[in-house]
Amino acid sequence: MKLIAKSITVFILLISISSVSYSQGDLTEAIREITSKSGDTLSHDEQLKRDFLTKWRNSEQYLKDLIGNMSEHRLDFKPVESSKSFSETVVHMVSNMVWLSTDYFEGGGFDSGYKIRTFTKETLLDLVDQAFGYSYSAVENYDVKGYYVVRDFFAGPMNNVQILRLMNDHMSHHKGQLTVYLKMNGQAVPRYIGW
Repeated sequence: MKLIAKSITVFILLISISSVSYSQGDLTEAIREITSKSGDTLSHDEQLKRDFLTKWRNSEQYLKDLIGNMSEHRLDFKPVESSKSFSETVVHMVSNMVWLSTDYFEGGGFDSGYKIRTFTKETLLDLVDQAFGYSYSAVENYDVKGYYVVRDFFAGPMNNVQILRLMNDHMSHHKGQLTVYLKMNGQAVPRYIGW
């Protein structure tokens, strides 16, 4: 709502000054002053963080919905022997998230026993809850000034903005896999939450 109010304010400002001649600097300063009075202003990087964290919470909820829709006795389903099972895929997703949050967002340590091999829906949901909470906190507390520092990565040098995109992409890739597992087992696929 604040963003809409800011946009309308800037639009009205631009209309009202369109007939008056301003230098570029004066116009930029006038817009900055009006938008700063209409609510909180965030740097581009802070906005990027906020947007990621909003999407991350929705990603968590959708993963929980996917787990919730899989039949308890089908958590070990795998379409072919060489694939990960439904529960192994969830553990893989969580492991990746925890690794990236720890190594690239200084998340510290995480240990919830997720290396165990047998899961119930309840233990998977608990694991997802813990891991997303851990990852969310690591990203939320990370100073955005470090976003563009290039770091070593096994696929080549990357900065933390690229790591955020990778985390999201990896999660989306495997959530798609889980929807196929659900369909192959005659289970309903939950309404998508992608924002």
